[in-house]
Amino acid sequence: RVSGSSTDSSAQIAEAFRLVCTRSPRPSELAALTELYTTQKANPPQFAPPPPKATKSDAKPDAKGKKSTATPLPTLPKMPADPALAALTLVCSTILASDAAVTSR
Repeated sequence: RVSGSSTDSSAQIAEAFRLVCTRSPRPSELAALTELYTTQKANPPQFAPPPPKATKSDAKPDAKGKKSTATPLPTLPKMPADPALAALTLVCSTILASDAAVTSR
């Protein structure tokens, strides 16, 4: 919802904060969330490599003596397709987990 509200990341973050916390973010809160966004966008998370695929020689026999075949897991991307969206998602998650989202003062 907030990713389509504006093209400016600070405005997106402020909108997310307003939607969740029902108030505008304080300058210090907005600065901290904007810094988190900038850091995460510049250094997107790297996903763990997928486990090695099982081959027929690796398959172990089951209880009936037949060899079981393991289904290979899909390959995960090394980084998010859109680092800006991934960073905004992390910021929104941080807002939802914050004290401001639970407590009204």
